[in-house]
Amino acid sequence: MGSIESDIDKLTLKLGNEEISPDINQLMEKLTLNLTSSSNLDKDVKPLLHSIKNFLLHSDIEFFDYDLLIELLDAIVALCPFEDVLAVFSVDDLVAALESGSRSLITTVCKVISAAYPRDIFAGTPLIDELLKLYFDDSAVVSIISELEKTFDTLSTNQLNRRRILENNLPTIMNAKNSNNSTTFCRLLDLLKMLAANVSFEEFRKDTFSVDEKTIREAMENDVLVFIHICQYVCELLNLVIKGHGKEWIVRYIDKTFDIFGEAYARRDELYDVSHFANSYLLRIFSKISYLDEKSYIKNLELRHFPLSVDKPYCVDFLTVLNPSYIVKSHKELLQELNLRPRNVHMFVNLIKDEECFNIIKDEINSKSLEAMPYLEQMFLLVGLTSELYGIHHLTHNIPAIMNNLIDSGNNVTEQVCFDLRQKVFENLLDADPQELSIWLIPLQSEYSNILNGRSKRLSEKHKVADEYI
Repeated sequence: MGSIESDIDKLTLKLGNEEISPDINQLMEKLTLNLTSSSNLDKDVKPLLHSIKNFLLHSDIEFFDYDLLIELLDAIVALCPFEDVLAVFSVDDLVAALESGSRSLITTVCKVISAAYPRDIFAGTPLIDELLKLYFDDSAVVSIISELEKTFDTLSTNQLNRRRILENNLPTIMNAKNSNNSTTFCRLLDLLKMLAANVSFEEFRKDTFSVDEKTIREAMENDVLVFIHICQYVCELLNLVIKGHGKEWIVRYIDKTFDIFGEAYARRDELYDVSHFANSYLLRIFSKISYLDEKSYIKNLELRHFPLSVDKPYCVDFLTVLNPSYIVKSHKELLQELNLRPRNVHMFVNLIKDEECFNIIKDEINSKSLEAMPYLEQMFLLVGLTSELYGIHHLTHNIPAIMNNLIDSGNNVTEQVCFDLRQKVFENLLDADPQELSIWLIPLQSEYSNILNGRSKRLSEKHKVADEYI
Protein backbone atom coordinates (compact mmCIF):
# COMPACT_ATOMS: atom_id res chain seq x y z
CA MET A 1 0.00 0.00 0.00
CA GLY A 2 3.02 2.28 0.51
CA SER A 3 3.55 2.60 -3.23
CA ILE A 4 -0.09 3.59 -3.77
CA GLU A 5 -0.01 6.19 -0.99
CA SER A 6 3.22 7.65 -2.37
CA ASP A 7 1.85 7.78 -5.93
CA ILE A 8 -1.34 9.47 -4.71
CA ASP A 9 0.74 12.20 -3.08
CA LYS A 10 2.90 12.57 -6.21
CA LEU A 11 -0.09 12.86 -8.52
CA THR A 12 -1.81 15.36 -6.21
CA LEU A 13 1.23 17.62 -6.46
CA LYS A 14 1.73 17.15 -10.21
CA LEU A 15 -1.90 18.01 -11.01
CA GLY A 16 -1.52 21.20 -8.99
CA ASN A 17 1.61 22.35 -10.79
CA GLU A 18 1.38 25.10 -13.38
CA GLU A 19 3.63 23.09 -15.70
CA ILE A 20 2.43 19.53 -16.34
CA SER A 21 5.16 17.10 -17.40
CA PRO A 22 4.45 14.35 -19.96
CA ASP A 23 5.41 11.61 -17.49
CA ILE A 24 2.17 12.28 -15.59
CA ASN A 25 0.36 9.84 -17.89
CA GLN A 26 2.67 7.01 -16.83
CA LEU A 27 2.09 7.85 -13.16
CA MET A 28 -1.69 7.81 -13.65
CA GLU A 29 -1.51 4.51 -15.50
CA LYS A 30 0.54 2.91 -12.72
CA LEU A 31 -1.73 4.24 -9.98
CA THR A 32 -4.88 3.15 -11.82
CA LEU A 33 -3.53 -0.36 -12.29
CA ASN A 34 -2.61 -0.64 -8.60
CA LEU A 35 -5.96 0.71 -7.41
CA THR A 36 -8.05 -1.55 -9.65
CA SER A 37 -6.24 -4.57 -8.22
CA SER A 38 -6.74 -3.40 -4.61
CA SER A 39 -9.65 -4.25 -2.37
CA ASN A 40 -9.39 -1.25 -0.01
CA LEU A 41 -7.85 2.20 0.26
CA ASP A 42 -6.86 3.63 3.65
CA LYS A 43 -5.32 6.83 2.30
CA ASP A 44 -7.25 10.11 2.55
CA VAL A 45 -7.90 10.87 -1.10
CA LYS A 46 -9.79 14.15 -0.71
CA PRO A 47 -6.72 16.23 -1.67
CA LEU A 48 -6.31 14.17 -4.84
CA LEU A 49 -10.02 14.44 -5.62
CA HIS A 50 -9.77 18.23 -5.25
CA SER A 51 -6.79 18.26 -7.61
CA ILE A 52 -8.64 16.13 -10.17
CA LYS A 53 -11.71 18.36 -9.96
CA ASN A 54 -9.73 21.58 -10.41
CA PHE A 55 -7.65 20.09 -13.20
CA LEU A 56 -10.72 18.96 -15.16
CA LEU A 57 -12.32 22.37 -14.74
CA HIS A 58 -9.37 24.52 -15.75
CA SER A 59 -7.01 22.55 -17.99
CA ASP A 60 -6.79 21.74 -21.68
CA ILE A 61 -3.48 20.04 -22.41
CA GLU A 62 -2.97 18.27 -25.71
CA PHE A 63 -0.73 15.44 -24.53
CA PHE A 64 -2.64 14.79 -21.30
CA ASP A 65 -4.71 11.57 -21.20
CA TYR A 66 -8.05 12.76 -19.82
CA ASP A 67 -9.63 9.36 -20.36
CA LEU A 68 -6.99 7.81 -18.15
CA LEU A 69 -7.64 10.43 -15.46
CA ILE A 70 -11.35 9.56 -15.50
CA GLU A 71 -10.48 5.86 -15.32
CA LEU A 72 -8.33 6.67 -12.28
CA LEU A 73 -11.18 8.63 -10.72
CA ASP A 74 -13.47 5.65 -11.25
CA ALA A 75 -11.00 3.41 -9.41
CA ILE A 76 -10.72 5.89 -6.53
CA VAL A 77 -14.45 6.41 -5.95
CA ALA A 78 -14.96 2.64 -6.01
CA LEU A 79 -12.64 2.27 -3.00
CA CYS A 80 -12.95 5.40 -0.87
CA PRO A 81 -15.88 6.32 1.43
CA PHE A 82 -18.54 8.05 -0.64
CA GLU A 83 -18.81 10.87 1.87
CA ASP A 84 -15.25 11.81 0.85
CA VAL A 85 -16.44 12.08 -2.75
CA LEU A 86 -19.38 14.27 -1.72
CA ALA A 87 -17.06 16.47 0.32
CA VAL A 88 -15.30 17.39 -2.93
CA PHE A 89 -18.01 17.06 -5.57
CA SER A 90 -21.16 18.83 -4.39
CA VAL A 91 -24.50 18.37 -6.13
CA ASP A 92 -24.16 21.87 -7.55
CA ASP A 93 -20.71 20.96 -8.90
CA LEU A 94 -22.11 17.86 -10.54
CA VAL A 95 -25.07 19.69 -12.09
CA ALA A 96 -22.75 22.40 -13.42
CA ALA A 97 -20.49 19.74 -14.93
CA LEU A 98 -23.45 18.14 -16.71
CA GLU A 99 -24.40 21.51 -18.15
CA SER A 100 -20.85 22.30 -19.25
CA GLY A 101 -20.91 20.28 -22.47
CA SER A 102 -17.45 18.92 -21.63
CA ARG A 103 -17.18 15.19 -22.33
CA SER A 104 -14.57 14.74 -19.59
CA LEU A 105 -16.68 16.54 -16.97
CA ILE A 106 -19.88 14.71 -17.93
CA THR A 107 -18.10 11.38 -17.80
CA THR A 108 -16.72 12.31 -14.37
CA VAL A 109 -20.24 13.01 -13.10
CA CYS A 110 -21.43 9.65 -14.43
CA LYS A 111 -18.61 7.85 -12.59
CA VAL A 112 -19.44 9.66 -9.35
CA ILE A 113 -23.19 9.00 -9.57
CA SER A 114 -22.67 5.34 -10.47
CA ALA A 115 -20.52 4.88 -7.36
CA ALA A 116 -23.09 6.57 -5.08
CA TYR A 117 -23.78 4.94 -1.75
CA PRO A 118 -26.49 4.61 -0.72
CA ARG A 119 -27.69 4.14 -4.28
CA ASP A 120 -30.59 6.61 -3.94
CA ILE A 121 -28.55 9.42 -2.37
CA PHE A 122 -29.19 11.66 -5.41
CA ALA A 123 -32.88 10.73 -5.89
CA GLY A 124 -34.03 13.95 -4.22
CA THR A 125 -31.72 16.21 -6.24
CA PRO A 126 -31.93 17.65 -9.76
CA LEU A 127 -29.10 15.38 -10.94
CA ILE A 128 -31.30 12.68 -12.47
CA ASP A 129 -33.38 15.39 -14.17
CA GLU A 130 -30.23 16.79 -15.74
CA LEU A 131 -29.07 13.34 -16.80
CA LEU A 132 -32.37 12.80 -18.63
CA LYS A 133 -32.23 16.21 -20.25
CA LEU A 134 -28.76 15.46 -21.59
CA TYR A 135 -29.73 11.92 -22.63
CA PHE A 136 -32.57 13.16 -24.83
CA ASP A 137 -30.47 15.89 -26.40
CA ASP A 138 -29.99 14.52 -29.92
CA SER A 139 -26.78 16.55 -30.30
CA ALA A 140 -25.06 14.59 -27.51
CA VAL A 141 -22.17 12.50 -28.83
CA VAL A 142 -22.20 8.71 -28.71
CA SER A 143 -19.52 8.44 -26.02
CA ILE A 144 -21.57 10.60 -23.64
CA ILE A 145 -24.75 8.64 -24.36
CA SER A 146 -22.88 5.44 -23.62
CA GLU A 147 -21.76 6.77 -20.21
CA LEU A 148 -25.26 8.01 -19.44
CA GLU A 149 -26.74 4.61 -20.25
CA LYS A 150 -24.29 2.89 -17.91
CA THR A 151 -25.33 5.34 -15.21
CA PHE A 152 -29.06 4.79 -15.77
CA ASP A 153 -28.49 1.04 -15.73
CA THR A 154 -26.98 1.40 -12.24
CA LEU A 155 -29.52 3.93 -10.98
CA SER A 156 -32.53 1.91 -12.15
CA THR A 157 -31.85 -0.86 -9.62
CA ASN A 158 -33.14 1.50 -6.90
CA GLN A 159 -36.86 2.23 -6.47
CA LEU A 160 -36.45 5.89 -5.47
CA ASN A 161 -34.31 6.55 -8.52
CA ARG A 162 -36.90 4.84 -10.73
CA ARG A 163 -39.61 6.97 -9.16
CA ARG A 164 -37.59 10.11 -9.93
CA ILE A 165 -37.34 9.02 -13.56
CA LEU A 166 -40.83 7.62 -14.12
CA GLU A 167 -42.93 9.95 -11.97
CA ASN A 168 -41.08 13.23 -11.45
CA ASN A 169 -39.93 13.21 -15.06
CA LEU A 170 -43.04 11.73 -16.63
CA PRO A 171 -43.54 14.75 -18.93
CA THR A 172 -39.97 14.33 -20.19
CA ILE A 173 -40.54 10.61 -20.77
CA MET A 174 -43.82 11.16 -22.61
CA ASN A 175 -42.36 13.95 -24.75
CA ALA A 176 -39.64 11.55 -25.83
CA LYS A 177 -42.19 8.83 -26.53
CA ASN A 178 -44.32 11.12 -28.68
CA SER A 179 -41.35 12.72 -30.39
CA ASN A 180 -41.01 12.63 -34.17
CA ASN A 181 -37.26 12.50 -33.66
CA SER A 182 -36.24 8.86 -34.16
CA THR A 183 -33.02 9.28 -32.15
CA THR A 184 -34.95 10.53 -29.12
CA PHE A 185 -37.54 7.76 -29.41
CA CYS A 186 -34.92 5.02 -29.73
CA ARG A 187 -33.01 6.33 -26.72
CA LEU A 188 -36.23 6.20 -24.73
CA LEU A 189 -36.68 2.53 -25.64
CA ASP A 190 -33.13 1.81 -24.47
CA LEU A 191 -33.88 3.57 -21.17
CA LEU A 192 -37.16 1.68 -20.74
CA LYS A 193 -35.36 -1.64 -21.30
CA MET A 194 -33.13 -0.87 -18.31
CA LEU A 195 -36.06 0.22 -16.17
CA ALA A 196 -38.27 -2.72 -17.15
CA ALA A 197 -35.71 -5.16 -15.81
CA ASN A 198 -36.22 -3.71 -12.32
CA VAL A 199 -39.76 -2.31 -12.09
CA SER A 200 -42.53 -3.95 -10.11
CA PHE A 201 -46.06 -4.48 -11.41
CA GLU A 202 -47.15 -1.28 -9.67
CA GLU A 203 -44.43 0.76 -11.38
CA PHE A 204 -45.13 -0.56 -14.87
CA ARG A 205 -47.37 2.02 -16.56
CA LYS A 206 -48.87 0.95 -19.86
CA ASP A 207 -48.75 4.45 -21.34
CA THR A 208 -45.03 4.58 -20.56
CA PHE A 209 -43.74 1.08 -21.34
CA SER A 210 -46.06 -0.10 -24.14
CA VAL A 211 -45.47 0.84 -27.76
CA ASP A 212 -48.82 1.23 -29.50
CA GLU A 213 -49.75 -0.55 -32.71
CA LYS A 214 -49.91 2.69 -34.70
CA THR A 215 -46.31 3.57 -33.85
CA ILE A 216 -45.07 0.08 -34.75
CA ARG A 217 -46.96 0.08 -38.06
CA GLU A 218 -45.61 3.51 -39.02
CA ALA A 219 -42.07 2.39 -38.25
CA MET A 220 -42.62 -0.82 -40.23
CA GLU A 221 -43.72 1.18 -43.25
CA ASN A 222 -41.38 4.17 -43.05
CA ASP A 223 -38.39 3.78 -40.69
CA VAL A 224 -36.71 0.39 -40.47
CA LEU A 225 -34.15 1.56 -37.89
CA VAL A 226 -36.91 2.54 -35.47
CA PHE A 227 -38.71 -0.72 -36.31
CA ILE A 228 -35.59 -2.72 -35.45
CA HIS A 229 -35.28 -0.81 -32.18
CA ILE A 230 -38.88 -1.65 -31.33
CA CYS A 231 -38.22 -5.31 -32.14
CA GLN A 232 -35.21 -5.29 -29.80
CA TYR A 233 -37.30 -3.66 -27.08
CA VAL A 234 -40.12 -6.20 -27.38
CA CYS A 235 -37.55 -9.03 -27.33
CA GLU A 236 -36.11 -7.68 -24.10
CA LEU A 237 -39.56 -7.51 -22.50
CA LEU A 238 -40.27 -11.08 -23.61
CA ASN A 239 -36.91 -12.15 -22.18
CA LEU A 240 -37.98 -10.85 -18.78
CA VAL A 241 -41.10 -13.00 -18.98
CA ILE A 242 -39.33 -16.14 -20.19
CA LYS A 243 -36.54 -16.01 -17.62
CA GLY A 244 -39.03 -16.37 -14.79
CA HIS A 245 -38.40 -13.14 -12.89
CA GLY A 246 -42.04 -12.97 -11.85
CA LYS A 247 -42.87 -10.60 -14.71
CA GLU A 248 -45.40 -12.76 -16.56
CA TRP A 249 -47.82 -9.85 -16.35
CA ILE A 250 -45.79 -7.95 -18.96
CA VAL A 251 -47.32 -10.11 -21.71
CA ARG A 252 -50.77 -8.59 -21.28
CA TYR A 253 -49.33 -5.16 -22.13
CA ILE A 254 -47.62 -6.22 -25.36
CA ASP A 255 -49.59 -9.18 -26.76
CA LYS A 256 -51.80 -6.92 -28.90
CA THR A 257 -48.71 -6.01 -30.93
CA PHE A 258 -47.68 -9.58 -31.79
CA ASP A 259 -49.84 -9.72 -34.91
CA ILE A 260 -48.16 -6.65 -36.39
CA PHE A 261 -44.79 -8.42 -36.32
CA GLY A 262 -46.39 -11.42 -37.99
CA GLU A 263 -47.83 -9.12 -40.64
CA ALA A 264 -44.42 -7.52 -41.16
CA TYR A 265 -42.93 -10.95 -41.83
CA ALA A 266 -45.76 -11.96 -44.15
CA ARG A 267 -45.32 -8.71 -46.13
CA ARG A 268 -41.53 -8.90 -46.29
CA ASP A 269 -41.57 -9.15 -50.11
CA GLU A 270 -43.19 -5.73 -50.38
CA LEU A 271 -41.42 -4.20 -47.36
CA TYR A 272 -37.89 -4.11 -48.78
CA ASP A 273 -36.17 -2.64 -45.70
CA VAL A 274 -37.91 -5.03 -43.33
CA SER A 275 -36.93 -8.00 -45.50
CA HIS A 276 -33.29 -6.98 -45.81
CA PHE A 277 -32.57 -5.46 -42.41
CA ALA A 278 -35.19 -6.60 -39.88
CA ASN A 279 -35.80 -10.24 -40.78
CA SER A 280 -33.53 -11.66 -38.07
CA TYR A 281 -35.13 -9.40 -35.45
CA LEU A 282 -38.60 -10.63 -36.39
CA LEU A 283 -37.45 -14.24 -36.13
CA ARG A 284 -36.04 -13.45 -32.70
CA ILE A 285 -39.43 -12.12 -31.58
CA PHE A 286 -41.22 -15.24 -32.85
CA SER A 287 -38.66 -17.38 -31.06
CA LYS A 288 -39.32 -15.59 -27.76
CA ILE A 289 -43.09 -15.83 -28.24
CA SER A 290 -42.81 -19.59 -28.81
CA TYR A 291 -41.21 -19.97 -25.37
CA LEU A 292 -44.12 -18.30 -23.56
CA ASP A 293 -46.25 -20.65 -21.49
CA GLU A 294 -49.29 -19.66 -23.52
CA LYS A 295 -48.72 -21.39 -26.87
CA SER A 296 -51.79 -19.91 -28.57
CA TYR A 297 -49.77 -16.77 -29.36
CA ILE A 298 -47.23 -18.52 -31.60
CA LYS A 299 -49.83 -20.93 -32.97
CA ASN A 300 -52.08 -18.08 -34.11
CA LEU A 301 -49.14 -16.19 -35.61
CA GLU A 302 -48.08 -19.24 -37.55
CA LEU A 303 -51.56 -19.98 -38.86
CA ARG A 304 -52.08 -16.38 -39.99
CA HIS A 305 -48.67 -15.37 -41.26
CA PHE A 306 -46.14 -18.19 -41.73
CA PRO A 307 -47.72 -21.67 -41.92
CA LEU A 308 -44.96 -24.25 -41.65
CA SER A 309 -44.48 -27.06 -44.13
CA VAL A 310 -41.45 -28.66 -45.70
CA ASP A 311 -42.06 -26.93 -49.04
CA LYS A 312 -41.97 -23.41 -47.55
CA PRO A 313 -38.65 -21.65 -48.23
CA TYR A 314 -38.70 -20.13 -44.74
CA CYS A 315 -39.32 -23.44 -42.96
CA VAL A 316 -35.68 -24.00 -41.97
CA ASP A 317 -35.48 -20.50 -40.48
CA PHE A 318 -38.39 -21.18 -38.16
CA LEU A 319 -37.29 -24.67 -37.19
CA THR A 320 -33.97 -23.06 -36.25
CA VAL A 321 -35.44 -20.52 -33.85
CA LEU A 322 -38.79 -21.76 -32.53
CA ASN A 323 -39.14 -23.67 -29.27
CA PRO A 324 -38.55 -27.33 -30.24
CA SER A 325 -41.12 -28.52 -27.71
CA TYR A 326 -43.71 -26.44 -29.60
CA ILE A 327 -42.49 -27.84 -32.92
CA VAL A 328 -42.73 -31.48 -31.86
CA LYS A 329 -46.23 -30.99 -30.50
CA SER A 330 -47.47 -29.09 -33.55
CA HIS A 331 -45.39 -30.48 -36.42
CA LYS A 332 -44.29 -34.01 -35.67
CA GLU A 333 -44.89 -35.03 -39.27
CA LEU A 334 -42.61 -32.22 -40.44
CA LEU A 335 -39.74 -33.49 -38.28
CA GLN A 336 -40.01 -36.91 -39.89
CA GLU A 337 -39.18 -35.41 -43.30
CA LEU A 338 -35.96 -33.65 -42.28
CA ASN A 339 -32.53 -34.59 -43.58
CA LEU A 340 -29.31 -33.48 -41.91
CA ARG A 341 -27.15 -31.39 -44.22
CA PRO A 342 -24.34 -28.87 -43.59
CA ARG A 343 -26.68 -26.00 -44.51
CA ASN A 344 -29.22 -26.90 -41.79
CA VAL A 345 -26.90 -27.80 -38.91
CA HIS A 346 -28.18 -24.85 -36.86
CA MET A 347 -31.71 -26.16 -37.26
CA PHE A 348 -30.72 -29.60 -35.92
CA VAL A 349 -28.84 -28.01 -33.00
CA ASN A 350 -32.05 -26.24 -32.03
CA LEU A 351 -34.22 -29.36 -32.40
CA ILE A 352 -31.81 -31.43 -30.30
CA LYS A 353 -32.69 -29.33 -27.24
CA ASP A 354 -35.99 -31.19 -26.75
CA GLU A 355 -35.73 -34.94 -26.04
CA GLU A 356 -39.00 -35.87 -27.72
CA CYS A 357 -37.97 -33.87 -30.75
CA PHE A 358 -34.52 -35.46 -30.70
CA ASN A 359 -35.94 -38.98 -30.66
CA ILE A 360 -37.67 -38.27 -33.96
CA ILE A 361 -34.62 -36.85 -35.76
CA LYS A 362 -31.77 -38.81 -34.10
CA ASP A 363 -31.48 -41.38 -36.90
CA GLU A 364 -30.40 -38.55 -39.20
CA ILE A 365 -27.46 -37.86 -36.87
CA ASN A 366 -25.27 -40.76 -37.99
CA SER A 367 -21.74 -41.45 -39.18
CA LYS A 368 -22.59 -40.98 -42.84
CA SER A 369 -24.22 -37.56 -42.45
CA LEU A 370 -21.58 -36.29 -40.01
CA GLU A 371 -18.57 -37.48 -42.01
CA ALA A 372 -19.98 -35.76 -45.09
CA MET A 373 -19.86 -32.39 -43.30
CA PRO A 374 -17.05 -29.85 -43.17
CA TYR A 375 -15.23 -30.12 -39.84
CA LEU A 376 -16.57 -26.80 -38.53
CA GLU A 377 -20.21 -27.78 -39.04
CA GLN A 378 -19.54 -31.22 -37.56
CA MET A 379 -18.06 -29.73 -34.39
CA PHE A 380 -20.89 -27.23 -34.12
CA LEU A 381 -23.42 -30.06 -34.24
CA LEU A 382 -21.45 -32.13 -31.72
CA VAL A 383 -21.42 -29.21 -29.27
CA GLY A 384 -25.22 -29.17 -29.44
CA LEU A 385 -25.47 -32.95 -29.27
CA THR A 386 -23.21 -33.26 -26.23
CA SER A 387 -25.07 -30.50 -24.38
CA GLU A 388 -27.78 -33.05 -23.57
CA LEU A 389 -27.33 -36.36 -21.74
CA TYR A 390 -29.46 -38.21 -24.29
CA GLY A 391 -27.30 -36.70 -27.04
CA ILE A 392 -24.14 -37.95 -25.32
CA HIS A 393 -25.68 -41.42 -25.08
CA HIS A 394 -26.48 -41.37 -28.80
CA LEU A 395 -22.96 -40.24 -29.71
CA THR A 396 -21.10 -42.70 -27.48
CA HIS A 397 -23.34 -45.72 -28.11
CA ASN A 398 -24.60 -45.33 -31.67
CA ILE A 399 -21.93 -43.50 -33.70
CA PRO A 400 -18.56 -44.73 -32.40
CA ALA A 401 -16.79 -43.86 -35.66
CA ILE A 402 -17.46 -40.19 -34.97
CA MET A 403 -16.18 -40.58 -31.41
CA ASN A 404 -13.02 -42.16 -32.73
CA ASN A 405 -12.56 -39.35 -35.26
CA LEU A 406 -13.22 -36.74 -32.57
CA ILE A 407 -10.42 -38.12 -30.42
CA ASP A 408 -7.97 -38.64 -33.28
CA SER A 409 -8.45 -35.38 -35.18
CA GLY A 410 -6.51 -33.07 -32.85
CA ASN A 411 -3.33 -32.88 -34.96
CA ASN A 412 -5.34 -31.77 -37.98
CA VAL A 413 -7.26 -28.91 -36.33
CA THR A 414 -5.68 -25.62 -37.40
CA GLU A 415 -8.50 -23.05 -37.18
CA GLN A 416 -9.10 -21.48 -33.78
CA VAL A 417 -12.88 -21.65 -34.01
CA CYS A 418 -12.70 -25.41 -34.74
CA PHE A 419 -10.23 -25.87 -31.89
CA ASP A 420 -12.54 -24.07 -29.45
CA LEU A 421 -15.62 -26.01 -30.55
CA ARG A 422 -13.78 -29.31 -30.30
CA GLN A 423 -12.58 -28.42 -26.80
CA LYS A 424 -16.17 -27.63 -25.82
CA VAL A 425 -17.29 -31.06 -27.08
CA PHE A 426 -14.66 -32.71 -24.86
CA GLU A 427 -15.73 -30.64 -21.86
CA ASN A 428 -19.38 -31.52 -22.40
CA LEU A 429 -18.52 -35.22 -22.64
CA LEU A 430 -16.27 -35.21 -19.58
CA ASP A 431 -18.98 -33.51 -17.53
CA ALA A 432 -21.16 -36.59 -18.05
CA ASP A 433 -21.32 -39.62 -15.78
CA PRO A 434 -18.12 -41.68 -16.31
CA GLN A 435 -20.26 -44.81 -16.56
CA GLU A 436 -22.05 -43.25 -19.52
CA LEU A 437 -18.72 -42.71 -21.26
CA SER A 438 -17.62 -46.28 -20.53
CA ILE A 439 -14.55 -47.22 -22.60
CA TRP A 440 -14.34 -43.72 -24.05
CA LEU A 441 -13.44 -42.12 -20.72
CA ILE A 442 -9.67 -42.71 -20.70
CA PRO A 443 -9.06 -41.73 -24.36
CA LEU A 444 -11.17 -38.60 -23.81
CA GLN A 445 -9.22 -37.63 -20.70
CA SER A 446 -5.92 -38.26 -22.46
CA GLU A 447 -6.83 -36.18 -25.50
CA TYR A 448 -8.32 -33.42 -23.36
CA SER A 449 -4.99 -33.19 -21.56
CA ASN A 450 -3.34 -32.73 -24.96
CA ILE A 451 -5.81 -29.96 -25.76
CA LEU A 452 -5.01 -28.09 -22.55
CA ASN A 453 -1.28 -28.73 -22.35
CA GLY A 454 -0.21 -29.30 -25.94
CA ARG A 455 1.11 -32.49 -27.42
CA SER A 456 4.45 -33.81 -26.24
CA LYS A 457 4.53 -36.14 -29.22
CA ARG A 458 2.38 -37.01 -32.17
CA LEU A 459 0.55 -40.26 -31.58
CA SER A 460 2.11 -42.94 -33.74
CA GLU A 461 -0.99 -45.07 -33.71
CA LYS A 462 -4.59 -43.94 -33.73
CA HIS A 463 -7.00 -44.98 -31.06
CA LYS A 464 -9.02 -47.99 -32.12
CA VAL A 465 -11.69 -47.69 -29.47
CA ALA A 466 -14.46 -47.85 -32.03
CA ASP A 467 -13.30 -51.26 -33.20
CA GLU A 468 -13.22 -52.53 -29.63
CA TYR A 469 -16.61 -51.04 -28.96
CA ILE A 470 -18.16 -52.66 -32.01
